Amino acid sequence: MAIFRHCAPAASKMLDVSDAVYLCPICGQGYFEKSAISGELTLEDVPPKAIGGKGLLLTCRDCNSKAGHKIDYHIKNHYDLNKFNKIILGKSNNEKTRGDISIFGQNFSVIVENTTNATEIRLIKSANDPKKVESFKKQMSETSDSGKSNGLVFNISKTVKLDMRHMKIAFLKSGFLLVTALLGYVYAFNEKLTVVREQIKNPKSDLLGTTFWVEAGQGEFFAQNRIVSVIEPFPMLLVTFENSAVILPDFSSPSDLYNTLSQKWGKGRSINFTGQPYMWPDKAVMALDKHLLIKKETQPENTPDPKSRAGD
Repeated sequence: MAIFRHCAPAASKMLDVSDAVYLCPICGQGYFEKSAISGELTLEDVPPKAIGGKGLLLTCRDCNSKAGHKIDYHIKNHYDLNKFNKIILGKSNNEKTRGDISIFGQNFSVIVENTTNATEIRLIKSANDPKKVESFKKQMSETSDSGKSNGLVFNISKTVKLDMRHMKIAFLKSGFLLVTALLGYVYAFNEKLTVVREQIKNPKSDLLGTTFWVEAGQGEFFAQNRIVSVIEPFPMLLVTFENSAVILPDFSSPSDLYNTLSQKWGKGRSINFTGQPYMWPDKAVMALDKHLLIKKETQPENTPDPKSRAGD
């Protein structure tokens, strides 16, 4: 309810209505306060909670559930796979994850854990056939007693469903919501963000290609969890995650930012960004909305029609 009440005054002003209204920042549909109680509006973890996100904004049930089923879980799977690789390579500290081991011609579900001195592999009793486990133990004992265990070969793997493009769009969504939480509806429903919102709503459509996606080069890194107001090569916003970032328009960006990016920089080319970094918001600040309300300025350009969805 606190997020609803914090954001509603700006939405009501944009729609020129007296009732308290909250706009879903993705689809632009307006909701009254009872929707925050009924579940029509749901708390959105930004980025997904599985990788440390927190509830910053409300989104409508449709936008939240559709994104969760179609794109958000690819972020979790991506991080799970990276964590698994770090544990196997001994590059993590006191972390564990699930995986599968193939040995003696059979597969078992296991926990793989990196400790201070070793990488431990443990069978998950509840996830394996007890008869197979007993057979495995017997074979391991016989192999050890024969003194031939040094030649034992096994494979450890982790299988996840991961669509890289959908994962990138999920990060785009998180970046968009982070900036919206910082700046407000004035930003979210600016005309330059229309294509971003449409791409998030329709992940199967290829509206942006991958021009919004940036990865750190070998030996390079991004300062994590930042929103960077970029000045050079031209105005834009960069939202950084772990070794990757998404590009979003700002108010001074070229009108067709992503097309400009695709024309100037081909895939794999290096880009140097210069700008001012800011920490991710830890709550819905909506700074520009608050400023407009305090100054009692006129409605911003591209204000939605009160009878329609915001931004349509």
